[in-house]
Amino acid sequence: MAIKLLIDQALAKRKMSLQELAGRIGMSTVNLSGYKTGKIKAIRFNTLNALCETLRCQPGDLIVYVPEGQEETAIQPYGAQTVEMAGPPVLDFDIARAVAQLREETGMTQSEFAKECGVRKNVIANLESGDTSIPIQTLAQISERLGKHMELRLGVRFV
Repeated sequence: MAIKLLIDQALAKRKMSLQELAGRIGMSTVNLSGYKTGKIKAIRFNTLNALCETLRCQPGDLIVYVPEGQEETAIQPYGAQTVEMAGPPVLDFDIARAVAQLREETGMTQSEFAKECGVRKNVIANLESGDTSIPIQTLAQISERLGKHMELRLGVRFV
């Protein structure tokens, strides 16, 4: 199957054990291990919701598409990699890179940029490092405060 769950990476990033995660979401370690190893081929939205809530991440941080026959080593969430396919990438949605580039264009430090955008410095630092997700409303606030137009493009392509 070409869809993989990145539970190992999420656990390592948060220094959390599989047993701890299972306890927090109310699932047996055996079942959670089945998701982790790919033995369970489907996931319910309420399970995905519990994982995202507990791990404080977005579904896209946990799910990745790996084309059949492609190397599965060093799998990362989609936003952290470019999947090579014929033609342009289906999706390039790296908010961390976009915000860091915008801040650098302004010549501001993270503290100055955060103050200008009306958010705390740790929001900008975590966002630029890719350690957090950000609500669209906060992106809109940053855009508005800096007099910029925010453009989000999502693409779908059937091959």
